[in-house]
Amino acid sequence: MQKSANTASWTALAIALAMTAASSATPAAAATAACKASNRPVDVTDFGATGDGKTDDSKAMQAAFDCLTSLAARQSSAALHIPAGTYVVTAPINVTISSDAASGGIAISGEGSGSSIILSRAEGEANTLTIVPKIKGRNRIGIDIQNLGLQRDGKGGTAIAVKPVVTGDREMRTLLHLEAVKIGAASSGSYYDIGLDSTGLFLPSINGVAMSNVREACFAMGASYGPGIYSSSCSGAAVGVDIPFAGEGEEVEQSTFQDVGIGVRIALVQGKASGPGPTSGTIAGNTIKARKVGILISGKRSMALSRNTITAAKGSTWDGGIRLTDAGQFIVSDNTISGNAGGSGITLAVGGSGGKRSGLQNLIAGNTLENLATGIAVQAGLQETHVLDNRFDGVKQPVTDDGSGTIVRN
Repeated sequence: MQKSANTASWTALAIALAMTAASSATPAAAATAACKASNRPVDVTDFGATGDGKTDDSKAMQAAFDCLTSLAARQSSAALHIPAGTYVVTAPINVTISSDAASGGIAISGEGSGSSIILSRAEGEANTLTIVPKIKGRNRIGIDIQNLGLQRDGKGGTAIAVKPVVTGDREMRTLLHLEAVKIGAASSGSYYDIGLDSTGLFLPSINGVAMSNVREACFAMGASYGPGIYSSSCSGAAVGVDIPFAGEGEEVEQSTFQDVGIGVRIALVQGKASGPGPTSGTIAGNTIKARKVGILISGKRSMALSRNTITAAKGSTWDGGIRLTDAGQFIVSDNTISGNAGGSGITLAVGGSGGKRSGLQNLIAGNTLENLATGIAVQAGLQETHVLDNRFDGVKQPVTDDGSGTIVRN
């Protein structure tokens, strides 16, 4: 289920954007290319963009986006419309947003992820769309991108990069909403390194975003508060969702990750767990086919992992379904984990905390574990891990306990 607080916070900030963008489906047929305030969105075709899939539209697209940010600076918010077509660009589109208003931002919309397409043929590892919000004091800036496709005809780079620059108050002040966006390759052998690369966002909401032909990470969302990924998909990447330097309230729900190295990775400090830190979060109802680990979390507490279906990718060297390091107060329930005769279904391990786990119980209950070397493995130093009513099929060692005081009732 989508997080209501996330959606409500975005909606409260972006009402002006939504009202402006509502007219984007029927832009005026004729308009001058001059960048003037109007009651309709900026239209990329007004700046000479053809969308014919052949012409280099780089300069026209950049001019349209420059107009968008100029209007947003003057009137706090503005919208841009990309009509159906394939818009070839051979250079990155760079967008810098600044606003003196307490809240404002930009809305970018197409006519469908398979209809309005930005096709990048830029050389090297260039980003297709880079957005830099410049935040002053306690101002907030919202970014709304909907019904758009981004395709790579080349190798490397990032489809969408959002990199806020904050002066004064250091709190997260950039909101991001992506919905009905498709990211992938336009030709055989083409790929992006990263689909979405963002840092320092407040309640970013990702809905119905599909990514393929991404090598490193589909959703890279570091140091953000309350990121939510819903009904989205990723295939082939090393990591589906990568949240290093985690904040709080991460949600990954009803999404599909196919043939990924790691489905979801969340860490207080990536690669170095330091004890249970930021609280809350939900990973639920996802389908993950992984080459290494389905869900990998370190340094978090008070999270719920439920109703996920995790399987080992065919021919993979699989470590396990769910691996939690320095985790406390986790509920891991009603998941189905199927291996390839190796690895562990669910592992609770001690990392940088040195085994200090007083009062941080974990519950592992109602899971189905199949075709594994070990069903549930609990390392020493984890107190009162409750293992209840789990089902094992083709598992060599259902539960292993290295002196942790695990309570087992199966």
